Order: sequence, then structure tokens, then C-alpha cells
Amino acid sequence: MAPDLNATGYIVAHHEIQVASKVSGKVAWIGVDEGSAVKRGEVLVRLEDTEYRAQVEQAKGNLANLEAKLLELEHGSRPEEVTQAHANLLQAQADLTNSSLSFDRSNSLYRNGIISRQDFDAAQYNYKDLEAIAAIGCAVAARLIAIAVRT
Repeated sequence: MAPDLNATGYIVAHHEIQVASKVSGKVAWIGVDEGSAVKRGEVLVRLEDTEYRAQVEQAKGNLANLEAKLLELEHGSRPEEVTQAHANLLQAQADLTNSSLSFDRSNSLYRNGIISRQDFDAAQYNYKDLEAIAAIGCAVAARLIAIAVRT
């Protein structure tokens, strides 16, 4: 029979291992106690994941919105959208025509010294602004009309 050995003292681990996560966060759950034996692949700690789950849900929502927009584009424009774009274009063209006449008058008045440079600049700015709006309206209308009309 082997002799019994009684001793007091501390047991010190031969290897100490540092554990770290790939992401930072608050610890939500600890699955082992200090000094417990663990096996490879065993979950030791869980971090709070509320924020990450919210980000995943937000990304899913964004994906659904983008898929809906893609489907809408693939199926074309509604007749109401085309009609509204056409009306917007006609209004922008009428405003541009009016602004062009006003600019021409202001140009003549400015050259004859009747209005100030500031008034002339304002008329020119207004004309250029409406010219850009009409160009955008034309592009939008052309795009909506080019896409097959959906019902």
C-alpha cells in the first residue's frame, strides 16, 4: 500500500492563458468559475449583444427597402408618376421662359444704366437657377418615361 501524503499549500497552474474577445462589450454571462476545467470550444463568457442585434435588424430593414426600390425600378413607373413628372417639367419650362424674358429685360436695363449691378445679378442668378431646375426636370421625366410604365 502506498503511503498517504498530507500537505497544505497552493496549486499553481503550469500554463496561464489570456482570454480576449474580438469585440469589446459588457459581459452578460460567465459560464465557468475561476479555476474550473474547460474543454476546447466551450463557451466561457457571453457579451451583451443588444446593440449588435439592433444593427442587424437595421441592416435587414435597409436591405428590404433597397429590394423594394429595385423591384419598383425593374417594374417601371406608375402612370401617375409619369404624369406628375411631365407636369413638373412643363411648369419648370414655363418658369424658365419667364425668367429668360426677365433676364433679357434686366440685361438691357443694366446696359443702359437703369438698374444696379445687384438687380442684374439677381435676375441672372434666377435665370441660371431655373435653367438648372428645368434640366433636372427634363432628366427625371425622360427617365420615368423611358422605364416601362407599370400599373
